[in-house]
Amino acid sequence: MDRIQISDIFQQVAQLLEVQGGNPYRVGAYRRAARSLVDFSGSLDGLAGAGRLREIPGIGEKLAQDVAEVLKTGDLALRRELLATLPKGVEELLRIPNLGPKRARILLEKLQIGSLGELEYACNENRLLDLPGFGARIQDVILAGIERLKRFKGRFLLSDGLEAAALLTAGLANHPQCAQLSEAGSVRRGCETVKDVDLVAAGRPCRVLLDVFYATPGAVMQTPRGNKAKIRLKNGLQVDLHCVSPAQFPAALLHYTGSREHNIALREHARGLGFDLSPQGLRNAGGLIACASEEDLYRILQLAPIAPELRENRGEIAAAAENRLPRLVQEADLRGVFHVHTVASDGRATLAELAAAARARGWSYLGICDHSQSAHYARGLDAERVREQWRDIDELNSQFEDFQLLKGIESDILVDGRLDYPDELLAGFDFVIASIHSHFNLGPAAQTRRLLAAIANPRTTMLGHPSGRLLLARDAYQFDQQAVLQAAARHGVVVELNANPQRLDLDWRLLRTARDLGVLIAINPDAHSVQGLDHVRYGVISARKGWLEARDILNCREKGEMLQYLRARRAGFAARVACP
Repeated sequence: MDRIQISDIFQQVAQLLEVQGGNPYRVGAYRRAARSLVDFSGSLDGLAGAGRLREIPGIGEKLAQDVAEVLKTGDLALRRELLATLPKGVEELLRIPNLGPKRARILLEKLQIGSLGELEYACNENRLLDLPGFGARIQDVILAGIERLKRFKGRFLLSDGLEAAALLTAGLANHPQCAQLSEAGSVRRGCETVKDVDLVAAGRPCRVLLDVFYATPGAVMQTPRGNKAKIRLKNGLQVDLHCVSPAQFPAALLHYTGSREHNIALREHARGLGFDLSPQGLRNAGGLIACASEEDLYRILQLAPIAPELRENRGEIAAAAENRLPRLVQEADLRGVFHVHTVASDGRATLAELAAAARARGWSYLGICDHSQSAHYARGLDAERVREQWRDIDELNSQFEDFQLLKGIESDILVDGRLDYPDELLAGFDFVIASIHSHFNLGPAAQTRRLLAAIANPRTTMLGHPSGRLLLARDAYQFDQQAVLQAAARHGVVVELNANPQRLDLDWRLLRTARDLGVLIAINPDAHSVQGLDHVRYGVISARKGWLEARDILNCREKGEMLQYLRARRAGFAARVACP
Protein backbone atom coordinates (compact mmCIF):
# COMPACT_ATOMS: atom_id res chain seq x y z
CA MET A 1 0.00 0.00 0.00
CA ASP A 2 1.40 3.40 -0.93
CA ARG A 3 0.69 6.70 0.80
CA ILE A 4 -2.01 7.71 -1.72
CA GLN A 5 -3.97 4.50 -1.16
CA ILE A 6 -3.72 4.89 2.62
CA SER A 7 -4.76 8.53 2.28
CA ASP A 8 -7.86 7.42 0.35
CA ILE A 9 -8.77 4.98 3.13
CA PHE A 10 -8.39 7.69 5.77
CA GLN A 11 -10.44 10.11 3.69
CA GLN A 12 -13.22 7.53 3.38
CA VAL A 13 -13.14 6.89 7.13
CA ALA A 14 -13.55 10.64 7.71
CA GLN A 15 -16.55 10.71 5.39
CA LEU A 16 -18.19 7.66 6.95
CA LEU A 17 -17.67 9.03 10.45
CA GLU A 18 -19.30 12.29 9.39
CA VAL A 19 -22.27 10.49 7.84
CA GLN A 20 -22.64 8.54 11.07
CA GLY A 21 -22.58 11.77 13.09
CA GLY A 22 -19.21 11.06 14.68
CA ASN A 23 -17.11 13.40 16.78
CA PRO A 24 -16.08 16.36 14.57
CA TYR A 25 -12.57 16.37 16.09
CA ARG A 26 -12.12 12.71 15.13
CA VAL A 27 -13.44 13.41 11.63
CA GLY A 28 -11.00 16.30 11.28
CA ALA A 29 -8.12 14.19 12.53
CA TYR A 30 -8.58 11.56 9.81
CA ARG A 31 -9.05 14.26 7.19
CA ARG A 32 -5.85 16.07 8.22
CA ALA A 33 -3.97 12.78 8.32
CA ALA A 34 -5.15 12.00 4.79
CA ARG A 35 -3.77 15.32 3.55
CA SER A 36 -0.49 14.79 5.40
CA LEU A 37 -0.01 11.39 3.80
CA VAL A 38 -0.50 12.90 0.34
CA ASP A 39 2.16 15.52 1.09
CA PHE A 40 4.59 13.06 2.71
CA SER A 41 7.56 12.17 0.49
CA GLY A 42 9.44 9.67 2.67
CA SER A 43 9.18 5.90 3.12
CA LEU A 44 6.17 4.81 5.16
CA ASP A 45 7.52 1.27 5.46
CA GLY A 46 10.80 2.60 6.78
CA LEU A 47 9.12 4.82 9.38
CA ALA A 48 6.76 2.03 10.40
CA GLY A 49 9.64 -0.41 10.83
CA ALA A 50 11.45 2.07 13.04
CA GLY A 51 8.32 2.98 15.01
CA ARG A 52 8.56 6.59 13.83
CA LEU A 53 5.23 7.12 12.01
CA ARG A 54 4.32 9.85 14.50
CA GLU A 55 6.99 12.04 12.89
CA ILE A 56 4.55 12.63 10.01
CA PRO A 57 2.64 15.90 10.64
CA GLY A 58 -0.91 15.19 11.83
CA ILE A 59 -0.22 11.58 12.75
CA GLY A 60 -0.63 10.85 16.45
CA GLU A 61 -0.39 7.57 18.30
CA LYS A 62 -3.79 6.19 17.25
CA LEU A 63 -3.40 7.24 13.63
CA ALA A 64 0.11 5.77 13.56
CA GLN A 65 -1.40 2.45 14.62
CA ASP A 66 -3.96 2.79 11.80
CA VAL A 67 -1.26 3.48 9.22
CA ALA A 68 0.67 0.43 10.42
CA GLU A 69 -2.49 -1.70 10.21
CA VAL A 70 -3.15 -0.66 6.62
CA LEU A 71 0.47 -1.28 5.67
CA LYS A 72 0.23 -4.77 7.14
CA THR A 73 -3.29 -5.85 6.09
CA GLY A 74 -4.22 -3.62 3.17
CA ASP A 75 -7.30 -2.29 4.94
CA LEU A 76 -8.54 -0.74 8.15
CA ALA A 77 -10.90 -2.54 10.51
CA LEU A 78 -12.54 0.78 11.41
CA ARG A 79 -13.47 1.35 7.77
CA ARG A 80 -15.13 -2.06 7.55
CA GLU A 81 -16.99 -1.49 10.83
CA LEU A 82 -18.33 1.86 9.65
CA LEU A 83 -19.51 0.39 6.36
CA ALA A 84 -21.25 -2.42 8.24
CA THR A 85 -23.22 0.02 10.42
CA LEU A 86 -24.44 2.19 7.54
CA PRO A 87 -26.77 1.32 4.62
CA LYS A 88 -24.97 -0.53 1.87
CA GLY A 89 -25.50 2.24 -0.65
CA VAL A 90 -23.87 5.04 1.36
CA GLU A 91 -20.45 4.35 -0.14
CA GLU A 92 -21.94 4.88 -3.60
CA LEU A 93 -23.79 8.03 -2.52
CA LEU A 94 -20.52 9.59 -1.43
CA ARG A 95 -19.24 9.31 -5.00
CA ILE A 96 -21.87 11.77 -6.22
CA PRO A 97 -20.27 15.18 -6.88
CA ASN A 98 -21.46 17.97 -4.57
CA LEU A 99 -23.25 15.60 -2.21
CA GLY A 100 -20.65 15.01 0.45
CA PRO A 101 -20.98 13.44 3.90
CA LYS A 102 -22.94 16.30 5.50
CA ARG A 103 -25.69 16.14 2.92
CA ALA A 104 -25.58 12.34 2.92
CA ARG A 105 -26.20 12.41 6.66
CA ILE A 106 -29.17 14.76 6.22
CA LEU A 107 -30.62 12.46 3.56
CA LEU A 108 -30.19 9.46 5.84
CA GLU A 109 -31.70 11.17 8.88
CA LYS A 110 -34.54 13.06 7.21
CA LEU A 111 -35.54 10.78 4.34
CA GLN A 112 -33.94 7.42 5.24
CA ILE A 113 -32.13 7.47 1.89
CA GLY A 114 -29.30 4.97 1.76
CA SER A 115 -28.94 4.07 -1.91
CA LEU A 116 -28.49 5.66 -5.30
CA GLY A 117 -31.91 4.60 -6.55
CA GLU A 118 -33.69 5.90 -3.46
CA LEU A 119 -31.96 9.25 -3.93
CA GLU A 120 -32.90 9.45 -7.61
CA TYR A 121 -36.50 8.67 -6.75
CA ALA A 122 -36.54 11.36 -4.04
CA CYS A 123 -35.08 13.93 -6.45
CA ASN A 124 -37.71 13.11 -9.05
CA GLU A 125 -40.37 13.63 -6.38
CA ASN A 126 -38.79 16.96 -5.32
CA ARG A 127 -38.20 15.79 -1.75
CA LEU A 128 -34.84 17.52 -1.48
CA LEU A 129 -36.13 21.02 -2.15
CA ASP A 130 -36.89 21.91 1.47
CA LEU A 131 -34.00 20.11 3.13
CA PRO A 132 -31.34 22.32 4.75
CA GLY A 133 -28.38 22.79 2.44
CA PHE A 134 -30.17 21.54 -0.67
CA GLY A 135 -32.69 23.36 -2.88
CA ALA A 136 -33.53 23.12 -6.58
CA ARG A 137 -30.01 23.72 -7.91
CA ILE A 138 -28.38 21.11 -5.69
CA GLN A 139 -31.16 18.65 -6.50
CA ASP A 140 -30.46 19.10 -10.23
CA VAL A 141 -26.71 18.75 -9.66
CA ILE A 142 -27.27 15.54 -7.70
CA LEU A 143 -29.50 14.14 -10.45
CA ALA A 144 -26.78 14.86 -13.00
CA GLY A 145 -24.25 13.12 -10.77
CA ILE A 146 -26.51 10.10 -10.42
CA GLU A 147 -26.84 9.91 -14.19
CA ARG A 148 -23.06 9.81 -14.51
CA LEU A 149 -22.77 7.01 -11.98
CA LYS A 150 -25.49 5.00 -13.69
CA ARG A 151 -23.32 4.70 -16.78
CA PHE A 152 -21.40 2.00 -14.96
CA LYS A 153 -24.42 0.03 -13.88
CA GLY A 154 -25.18 -3.25 -15.59
CA ARG A 155 -28.95 -2.84 -15.90
CA PHE A 156 -31.34 -0.07 -16.80
CA LEU A 157 -34.98 0.76 -16.27
CA LEU A 158 -37.47 -0.12 -19.00
CA SER A 159 -38.04 3.61 -19.48
CA ASP A 160 -34.34 4.06 -20.31
CA GLY A 161 -34.51 1.23 -22.83
CA LEU A 162 -37.63 2.59 -24.51
CA GLU A 163 -36.10 6.05 -24.72
CA ALA A 164 -32.96 4.67 -26.35
CA ALA A 165 -35.00 2.56 -28.77
CA ALA A 166 -37.07 5.60 -29.77
CA LEU A 167 -33.94 7.69 -30.31
CA LEU A 168 -32.29 5.12 -32.56
CA THR A 169 -35.34 4.05 -34.52
CA ALA A 170 -36.02 7.71 -35.31
CA GLY A 171 -32.59 7.92 -36.90
CA LEU A 172 -33.03 4.78 -38.99
CA ALA A 173 -36.73 4.55 -39.83
CA ASN A 174 -36.79 7.21 -42.53
CA HIS A 175 -33.66 6.05 -44.30
CA PRO A 176 -34.49 4.98 -47.88
CA GLN A 177 -32.63 1.69 -47.47
CA CYS A 178 -34.62 0.72 -44.35
CA ALA A 179 -37.69 -1.30 -45.35
CA GLN A 180 -38.75 -2.37 -41.84
CA LEU A 181 -37.54 -1.60 -38.34
CA SER A 182 -38.56 -2.60 -34.83
CA GLU A 183 -37.27 -2.76 -31.30
CA ALA A 184 -36.86 -6.30 -30.02
CA GLY A 185 -35.54 -8.11 -26.95
CA SER A 186 -36.53 -7.35 -23.38
CA VAL A 187 -37.54 -3.79 -24.27
CA ARG A 188 -40.17 -5.01 -26.73
CA ARG A 189 -41.39 -7.58 -24.21
CA GLY A 190 -41.80 -4.82 -21.61
CA CYS A 191 -39.47 -6.25 -18.96
CA GLU A 192 -39.14 -3.94 -15.97
CA THR A 193 -35.35 -3.72 -16.30
CA VAL A 194 -33.14 -4.34 -19.32
CA LYS A 195 -29.49 -5.16 -19.89
CA ASP A 196 -29.38 -3.84 -23.45
CA VAL A 197 -31.59 -2.79 -26.36
CA ASP A 198 -32.09 -4.89 -29.49
CA LEU A 199 -33.22 -3.48 -32.83
CA VAL A 200 -34.03 -5.44 -35.98
CA ALA A 201 -33.87 -3.73 -39.37
CA ALA A 202 -34.69 -5.03 -42.84
CA GLY A 203 -32.82 -3.52 -45.77
CA ARG A 204 -30.09 -3.94 -48.32
CA PRO A 205 -27.26 -3.23 -48.35
CA CYS A 206 -26.88 -3.68 -44.60
CA ARG A 207 -23.62 -1.73 -44.60
CA VAL A 208 -25.52 1.50 -45.23
CA LEU A 209 -27.84 0.97 -42.26
CA LEU A 210 -24.96 -0.02 -40.02
CA ASP A 211 -23.13 3.19 -40.90
CA VAL A 212 -26.21 5.27 -40.03
CA PHE A 213 -26.45 3.39 -36.75
CA TYR A 214 -22.79 4.01 -35.93
CA ALA A 215 -23.30 7.73 -36.57
CA THR A 216 -25.66 8.05 -33.58
CA PRO A 217 -24.60 11.25 -31.75
CA GLY A 218 -22.57 10.55 -28.65
CA ALA A 219 -22.45 6.79 -29.20
CA VAL A 220 -19.28 4.74 -28.94
CA MET A 221 -18.89 2.16 -31.72
CA GLN A 222 -18.18 -1.41 -30.74
CA THR A 223 -16.51 -3.99 -32.97
CA PRO A 224 -18.87 -4.86 -35.86
CA ARG A 225 -19.58 -8.49 -36.69
CA GLY A 226 -21.18 -9.33 -40.01
CA ASN A 227 -24.66 -7.84 -40.20
CA LYS A 228 -24.75 -7.02 -36.49
CA ALA A 229 -23.60 -3.74 -34.99
CA LYS A 230 -23.15 -2.65 -31.39
CA ILE A 231 -22.92 0.82 -29.90
CA ARG A 232 -22.80 2.08 -26.35
CA LEU A 233 -24.71 5.24 -25.48
CA LYS A 234 -23.53 7.98 -23.15
CA ASN A 235 -25.37 6.45 -20.20
CA GLY A 236 -23.61 3.11 -20.74
CA LEU A 237 -26.57 1.32 -22.32
CA GLN A 238 -25.58 -1.06 -25.12
CA VAL A 239 -27.71 -1.16 -28.27
CA ASP A 240 -27.47 -3.99 -30.81
CA LEU A 241 -28.71 -3.66 -34.39
CA HIS A 242 -29.46 -6.86 -36.31
CA CYS A 243 -29.73 -6.20 -40.05
CA VAL A 244 -31.55 -8.80 -42.18
CA SER A 245 -33.21 -9.09 -45.57
CA PRO A 246 -36.89 -8.12 -45.86
CA ALA A 247 -37.83 -11.78 -46.35
CA GLN A 248 -36.09 -12.73 -43.09
CA PHE A 249 -37.53 -9.87 -41.05
CA PRO A 250 -40.59 -11.60 -39.47
CA ALA A 251 -38.63 -14.64 -38.27
CA ALA A 252 -35.67 -12.53 -37.16
CA LEU A 253 -37.91 -10.14 -35.22
CA LEU A 254 -39.61 -13.10 -33.55
CA HIS A 255 -36.25 -14.63 -32.64
CA TYR A 256 -34.58 -11.49 -31.30
CA THR A 257 -37.68 -10.49 -29.33
CA GLY A 258 -37.51 -13.70 -27.32
CA SER A 259 -37.75 -14.68 -24.65
CA ARG A 260 -35.34 -17.56 -25.00
CA GLU A 261 -37.80 -19.83 -23.21
CA HIS A 262 -40.65 -18.78 -25.51
CA ASN A 263 -38.51 -19.39 -28.59
CA ILE A 264 -37.52 -22.87 -27.43
CA ALA A 265 -41.14 -23.80 -26.74
CA LEU A 266 -42.29 -22.32 -30.06
CA ARG A 267 -39.66 -24.23 -32.04
CA GLU A 268 -40.74 -27.43 -30.30
CA HIS A 269 -44.36 -26.66 -31.20
CA ALA A 270 -43.32 -26.02 -34.82
CA ARG A 271 -41.43 -29.32 -35.03
CA GLY A 272 -44.56 -31.11 -33.86
CA LEU A 273 -46.34 -29.72 -36.92
CA GLY A 274 -43.53 -30.60 -39.33
CA PHE A 275 -41.93 -27.15 -39.50
CA ASP A 276 -38.47 -25.86 -38.74
CA LEU A 277 -38.34 -22.35 -37.23
CA SER A 278 -35.10 -20.36 -37.16
CA PRO A 279 -34.04 -16.69 -37.30
CA GLN A 280 -33.79 -17.13 -41.10
CA GLY A 281 -37.43 -18.17 -41.53
CA LEU A 282 -40.01 -20.93 -41.34
CA ARG A 283 -39.47 -24.07 -43.39
CA ASN A 284 -41.18 -27.36 -44.10
CA ALA A 285 -40.42 -30.20 -46.49
CA GLY A 286 -41.25 -27.92 -49.40
CA GLY A 287 -38.71 -25.29 -48.41
CA LEU A 288 -38.91 -21.73 -47.09
CA ILE A 289 -42.42 -20.42 -46.45
CA ALA A 290 -43.05 -16.78 -47.27
CA CYS A 291 -44.36 -14.81 -44.28
CA ALA A 292 -45.18 -11.10 -44.30
CA SER A 293 -45.30 -10.69 -40.52
CA GLU A 294 -44.95 -12.35 -37.13
CA GLU A 295 -48.72 -12.78 -37.16
CA ASP A 296 -48.41 -14.89 -40.32
CA LEU A 297 -45.82 -17.09 -38.63
CA TYR A 298 -48.06 -17.74 -35.64
CA ARG A 299 -51.10 -18.47 -37.81
CA ILE A 300 -49.19 -20.95 -39.98
CA LEU A 301 -48.22 -22.65 -36.72
CA GLN A 302 -51.94 -22.83 -35.86
CA LEU A 303 -51.61 -20.25 -33.08
CA ALA A 304 -53.34 -16.98 -32.40
CA PRO A 305 -50.77 -14.15 -32.64
CA ILE A 306 -49.02 -13.72 -29.29
CA ALA A 307 -48.28 -10.17 -28.14
CA PRO A 308 -44.58 -9.56 -27.36
CA GLU A 309 -45.33 -8.81 -23.70
CA LEU A 310 -46.66 -12.35 -23.19
CA ARG A 311 -43.69 -14.21 -24.67
CA GLU A 312 -42.22 -15.58 -21.44
CA ASN A 313 -43.28 -19.26 -21.76
CA ARG A 314 -45.88 -18.88 -19.03
CA GLY A 315 -48.72 -20.66 -20.81
CA GLU A 316 -49.10 -18.31 -23.77
CA ILE A 317 -48.50 -20.97 -26.45
CA ALA A 318 -51.15 -23.30 -25.05
CA ALA A 319 -53.55 -20.36 -24.70
CA ALA A 320 -52.84 -19.31 -28.30
CA ALA A 321 -53.49 -22.85 -29.53
CA GLU A 322 -56.87 -22.85 -27.77
CA ASN A 323 -57.72 -19.27 -28.82
CA ARG A 324 -58.01 -18.05 -25.23
CA LEU A 325 -55.39 -15.33 -25.12
CA PRO A 326 -56.56 -12.18 -23.33
CA ARG A 327 -57.60 -9.01 -25.15
CA LEU A 328 -54.80 -7.02 -23.63
CA VAL A 329 -55.43 -3.55 -22.24
CA GLN A 330 -54.25 -0.56 -24.27
CA GLU A 331 -53.39 2.94 -23.11
CA ALA A 332 -56.42 4.23 -25.04
CA ASP A 333 -58.64 2.17 -22.71
CA LEU A 334 -57.81 4.41 -19.74
CA ARG A 335 -60.58 6.84 -18.83
CA GLY A 336 -58.69 8.56 -16.03
CA VAL A 337 -56.07 7.95 -13.36
CA PHE A 338 -55.61 8.06 -9.61
CA HIS A 339 -52.53 8.85 -7.48
CA VAL A 340 -51.42 12.30 -8.59
CA HIS A 341 -49.47 14.64 -6.27
CA THR A 342 -49.70 18.44 -6.30
CA VAL A 343 -47.66 21.36 -4.98
CA ALA A 344 -49.53 20.88 -1.71
CA SER A 345 -47.13 18.03 -0.89
CA ASP A 346 -44.18 17.00 -3.07
CA GLY A 347 -45.54 17.62 -6.56
CA ARG A 348 -44.62 20.43 -8.92
CA ALA A 349 -48.00 21.18 -10.53
CA THR A 350 -51.15 22.87 -9.26
CA LEU A 351 -54.64 21.40 -9.28
CA ALA A 352 -55.57 23.56 -12.25
CA GLU A 353 -52.47 22.57 -14.22
CA LEU A 354 -53.06 18.88 -13.60
CA ALA A 355 -56.74 19.13 -14.50
CA ALA A 356 -55.88 20.83 -17.79
CA ALA A 357 -53.25 18.19 -18.57
CA ALA A 358 -55.64 15.33 -17.80
CA ARG A 359 -58.36 16.82 -20.00
CA ALA A 360 -55.83 17.30 -22.80
CA ARG A 361 -55.11 13.56 -22.60
CA GLY A 362 -58.80 12.80 -23.05
CA TRP A 363 -59.40 11.61 -19.49
CA SER A 364 -62.67 12.31 -17.72
CA TYR A 365 -61.36 12.11 -14.15
CA LEU A 366 -58.18 12.60 -12.15
CA GLY A 367 -57.58 11.36 -8.62
CA ILE A 368 -55.64 13.89 -6.55
CA CYS A 369 -53.61 12.07 -3.96
CA ASP A 370 -51.16 14.08 -1.87
CA HIS A 371 -49.24 12.65 1.07
CA SER A 372 -50.77 12.34 4.53
CA GLN A 373 -49.66 14.10 7.69
CA SER A 374 -47.01 11.58 8.83
CA ALA A 375 -45.06 12.08 5.59
CA HIS A 376 -43.05 15.04 6.88
CA TYR A 377 -40.40 14.42 4.21
CA ALA A 378 -43.03 15.17 1.54
CA ARG A 379 -44.88 18.05 3.25
CA GLY A 380 -47.79 15.79 4.10
CA LEU A 381 -51.16 17.47 4.63
CA ASP A 382 -52.64 17.98 8.08
CA ALA A 383 -56.42 18.07 8.54
CA GLU A 384 -56.68 21.81 7.94
CA ARG A 385 -54.75 21.63 4.67
CA VAL A 386 -56.81 18.64 3.57
CA ARG A 387 -60.04 20.60 3.98
CA GLU A 388 -58.50 23.58 2.20
CA GLN A 389 -57.64 21.32 -0.75
CA TRP A 390 -61.18 19.93 -0.77
CA ARG A 391 -62.53 23.48 -1.13
CA ASP A 392 -60.14 24.15 -4.00
CA ILE A 393 -61.21 20.94 -5.74
CA ASP A 394 -64.90 21.81 -5.33
CA GLU A 395 -64.28 25.24 -6.85
CA LEU A 396 -62.46 23.78 -9.85
CA ASN A 397 -65.04 21.04 -10.35
CA SER A 398 -67.78 23.67 -10.57
CA GLN A 399 -66.14 24.83 -13.81
CA PHE A 400 -66.26 21.40 -15.50
CA GLU A 401 -69.10 19.54 -17.15
CA ASP A 402 -67.28 16.54 -18.60
CA PHE A 403 -64.44 16.15 -16.12
CA GLN A 404 -64.00 15.66 -12.38
CA LEU A 405 -61.17 15.97 -9.89
CA LEU A 406 -61.44 13.36 -7.16
CA LYS A 407 -60.54 14.02 -3.54
CA GLY A 408 -58.00 11.42 -2.56
CA ILE A 409 -55.08 10.92 -0.20
CA GLU A 410 -52.07 8.65 -0.07
CA SER A 411 -52.28 7.67 3.56
CA ASP A 412 -49.21 6.25 5.22
CA ILE A 413 -49.79 2.81 6.70
CA LEU A 414 -48.43 3.23 10.20
CA VAL A 415 -46.29 0.52 11.73
CA ASP A 416 -49.32 -1.07 13.45
CA GLY A 417 -51.41 -1.03 10.26
CA ARG A 418 -53.54 2.00 11.12
CA LEU A 419 -54.14 4.72 8.56
CA ASP A 420 -52.79 8.21 9.10
CA TYR A 421 -55.97 10.19 9.88
CA PRO A 422 -58.97 9.78 12.18
CA ASP A 423 -61.94 8.03 10.65
CA GLU A 424 -64.09 11.14 10.43
CA LEU A 425 -61.55 12.79 8.11
CA LEU A 426 -60.95 9.64 6.05
CA ALA A 427 -64.70 9.44 5.45
CA GLY A 428 -64.58 12.70 3.50
CA PHE A 429 -62.28 11.46 0.74
CA ASP A 430 -63.56 10.03 -2.52
CA PHE A 431 -60.82 7.42 -2.29
CA VAL A 432 -57.90 6.49 -0.02
CA ILE A 433 -54.68 4.86 -1.20
CA ALA A 434 -52.93 3.13 1.70
CA SER A 435 -49.16 2.89 1.23
CA ILE A 436 -46.09 1.91 3.23
CA HIS A 437 -43.34 4.56 3.32
CA SER A 438 -41.40 3.51 6.41
CA HIS A 439 -40.31 0.51 8.49
CA PHE A 440 -39.42 -1.50 5.39
CA ASN A 441 -37.36 -3.95 7.44
CA LEU A 442 -40.11 -5.46 9.55
CA GLY A 443 -40.09 -9.24 9.47
CA PRO A 444 -42.39 -10.99 6.99
CA ALA A 445 -45.02 -11.86 9.60
CA ALA A 446 -45.16 -8.33 11.06
CA GLN A 447 -45.21 -6.72 7.62
CA THR A 448 -48.01 -9.04 6.52
CA ARG A 449 -50.07 -8.20 9.62
CA ARG A 450 -49.50 -4.52 8.93
CA LEU A 451 -50.74 -4.81 5.35
CA LEU A 452 -53.70 -6.99 6.30
CA ALA A 453 -54.79 -4.46 8.93
CA ALA A 454 -54.72 -1.65 6.38
CA ILE A 455 -56.64 -3.72 3.84
CA ALA A 456 -59.28 -4.58 6.44
CA ASN A 457 -59.88 -0.89 7.18
CA PRO A 458 -63.18 -0.04 5.43
CA ARG A 459 -61.77 3.37 4.47
CA THR A 460 -59.01 1.84 2.34
CA THR A 461 -59.88 1.99 -1.35
CA MET A 462 -56.54 0.91 -2.81
CA LEU A 463 -53.26 -0.60 -1.70
CA GLY A 464 -50.44 1.57 -3.09
CA HIS A 465 -47.15 0.24 -4.52
CA PRO A 466 -47.77 -3.02 -2.64
CA SER A 467 -44.21 -4.36 -2.40
CA GLY A 468 -42.39 -1.07 -1.81
CA ARG A 469 -39.65 -1.93 -4.27
CA LEU A 470 -37.54 0.61 -6.13
CA LEU A 471 -36.12 -1.07 -9.21
CA LEU A 472 -32.31 -1.24 -9.24
CA ALA A 473 -32.31 0.41 -5.81
CA ARG A 474 -34.39 -1.26 -3.12
CA ASP A 475 -35.77 -4.76 -2.81
CA ALA A 476 -39.40 -5.37 -1.99
CA TYR A 477 -40.13 -5.73 1.68
CA GLN A 478 -40.92 -9.24 2.82
CA PHE A 479 -44.56 -10.25 3.25
CA ASP A 480 -46.99 -13.04 2.38
CA GLN A 481 -48.02 -11.97 -1.12
CA GLN A 482 -50.75 -14.58 -1.49
CA ALA A 483 -52.35 -13.68 1.84
CA VAL A 484 -52.34 -9.98 1.00
CA LEU A 485 -53.89 -10.50 -2.44
CA GLN A 486 -56.50 -12.85 -1.00
CA ALA A 487 -57.36 -10.23 1.63
CA ALA A 488 -57.66 -7.54 -1.05
CA ALA A 489 -60.10 -9.76 -2.94
CA ARG A 490 -62.06 -10.52 0.22
CA HIS A 491 -62.38 -6.87 1.27
CA GLY A 492 -62.88 -5.42 -2.20
CA VAL A 493 -59.67 -3.38 -2.05
CA VAL A 494 -58.16 -2.32 -5.36
CA VAL A 495 -54.46 -3.11 -5.79
CA GLU A 496 -52.33 -0.48 -7.47
CA LEU A 497 -50.06 -1.08 -10.41
CA ASN A 498 -47.81 1.89 -9.70
CA ALA A 499 -46.60 2.98 -13.13
CA ASN A 500 -43.60 5.00 -11.99
CA PRO A 501 -40.79 3.35 -14.00
CA GLN A 502 -38.75 2.93 -10.81
CA ARG A 503 -41.58 0.95 -9.23
CA LEU A 504 -43.86 -0.94 -11.68
CA ASP A 505 -45.42 -2.39 -8.57
CA LEU A 506 -47.44 -4.71 -8.34
CA ASP A 507 -44.95 -6.85 -10.26
CA TRP A 508 -46.31 -8.21 -13.53
CA ARG A 509 -45.71 -11.78 -12.36
CA LEU A 510 -48.32 -11.28 -9.63
CA LEU A 511 -50.90 -9.41 -11.70
CA ARG A 512 -52.31 -12.59 -13.20
CA THR A 513 -52.60 -14.11 -9.73
CA ALA A 514 -54.41 -11.02 -8.50
CA ARG A 515 -56.78 -11.10 -11.45
CA ASP A 516 -57.56 -14.78 -10.93
CA LEU A 517 -58.40 -14.03 -7.29
CA GLY A 518 -60.87 -11.36 -8.41
CA VAL A 519 -58.74 -8.37 -7.38
CA LEU A 520 -59.36 -5.18 -9.32
CA ILE A 521 -56.25 -3.28 -10.47
CA ALA A 522 -55.70 0.47 -10.90
CA ILE A 523 -52.92 1.68 -13.21
CA ASN A 524 -51.71 4.78 -11.36
CA PRO A 525 -48.96 7.16 -12.56
CA ASP A 526 -47.82 8.28 -9.08
CA ALA A 527 -47.24 11.58 -10.87
CA HIS A 528 -45.39 14.45 -9.23
CA SER A 529 -45.57 16.71 -12.28
CA VAL A 530 -47.61 17.14 -15.44
CA GLN A 531 -45.03 15.04 -17.30
CA GLY A 532 -45.38 12.32 -14.68
CA LEU A 533 -48.92 11.63 -15.88
CA ASP A 534 -47.32 9.90 -18.86
CA HIS A 535 -45.94 7.20 -16.56
CA VAL A 536 -49.17 5.33 -17.31
CA ARG A 537 -47.46 4.15 -20.50
CA TYR A 538 -45.17 1.91 -18.46
CA GLY A 539 -48.03 0.73 -16.29
CA VAL A 540 -50.03 -0.34 -19.33
CA ILE A 541 -47.03 -2.28 -20.63
CA SER A 542 -46.71 -4.09 -17.28
CA ALA A 543 -50.46 -4.72 -17.19
CA ARG A 544 -50.27 -6.30 -20.63
CA LYS A 545 -47.34 -8.40 -19.47
CA GLY A 546 -49.53 -9.55 -16.59
CA TRP A 547 -52.28 -10.70 -19.00
CA LEU A 548 -54.71 -7.94 -17.96
CA GLU A 549 -57.68 -6.79 -19.98
CA ALA A 550 -59.53 -3.48 -19.71
CA ARG A 551 -62.23 -5.12 -17.61
CA ASP A 552 -59.62 -5.98 -14.96
CA ILE A 553 -58.69 -2.32 -14.41
CA LEU A 554 -60.73 0.19 -12.42
CA ASN A 555 -59.63 3.25 -14.35
CA CYS A 556 -60.67 1.74 -17.66
CA ARG A 557 -64.23 2.34 -16.48
CA GLU A 558 -66.22 5.34 -17.59
CA LYS A 559 -66.57 8.11 -15.03
CA GLY A 560 -70.11 7.21 -14.00
CA GLU A 561 -69.32 3.55 -13.43
CA MET A 562 -66.09 4.41 -11.62
CA LEU A 563 -67.90 6.87 -9.31
CA GLN A 564 -70.53 4.23 -8.62
CA TYR A 565 -67.77 1.85 -7.56
CA LEU A 566 -66.20 4.42 -5.23
CA ARG A 567 -69.56 5.25 -3.65
CA ALA A 568 -70.19 1.57 -3.07
CA ARG A 569 -66.74 1.20 -1.56
CA ARG A 570 -67.29 4.11 0.82
CA ALA A 571 -70.53 2.51 1.85
CA GLY A 572 -68.58 -0.58 2.83
CA PHE A 573 -69.24 -2.72 -0.18
CA ALA A 574 -67.46 -2.87 -3.53
CA ALA A 575 -69.18 -4.77 -6.31
CA ARG A 576 -66.94 -5.73 -9.17
CA VAL A 577 -68.90 -4.62 -12.23
CA ALA A 578 -67.65 -6.00 -15.51
CA CYS A 579 -66.61 -3.46 -18.11
CA PRO A 580 -69.03 -3.34 -21.05
